[in-house]
Amino acid sequence: MTVTTPPPLTPPRRGLCLEGQFLGLIRSPKGKVKGFRLATATGDQALEVDKYVGYALHREIELGTTVRVWARDRGDELEVIMVVPLSPKQALESPVPMAEITVAAEPAVKPCKIQVCRKGSCHKRGSAQVWRAIEATLAEHPDAAIILEATGCQKACKQGPAIRISPGKEQYAHVSPSAAVAIAQELVERRQR
Repeated sequence: MTVTTPPPLTPPRRGLCLEGQFLGLIRSPKGKVKGFRLATATGDQALEVDKYVGYALHREIELGTTVRVWARDRGDELEVIMVVPLSPKQALESPVPMAEITVAAEPAVKPCKIQVCRKGSCHKRGSAQVWRAIEATLAEHPDAAIILEATGCQKACKQGPAIRISPGKEQYAHVSPSAAVAIAQELVERRQR
């Protein structure tokens, strides 16, 4: 009879609770929420989130809001489990000292979106080239408050590539890369007036 020893138990990872001010989202090149910046008493931190937490951040939490973040320590990174906005009273009663930071005021003009269909027929008809053309144009005007966003089907499959400007719901079909540049430049000019 052989006796085997069980493998050593690994100690459970500790949970963390951070508090700070929400400084903004971190987005992928395609516009998806990948994380957020948090100003804490120990300095600014960039935290990665999964798509469900990212969706909630995008929809529910405003810039400069004091938040409490629950996370698991995964060794080299933190896994964000939940982000909860605190009321002003809760923020004042918070046991965690807050860093004194300045948050840029929200722009007077809300950002608009250029939404590019990246599905099926539109993709086959060149939406990737349209995306790159718009991305290059917007890179020249970072202060224009325009977000480039990939979308699913815009119900214009036979007229692709299709793009939509929101708010306003302007829709364009059969968009070539040169036409996309013209549309983006026109939108930049409108936004700067």
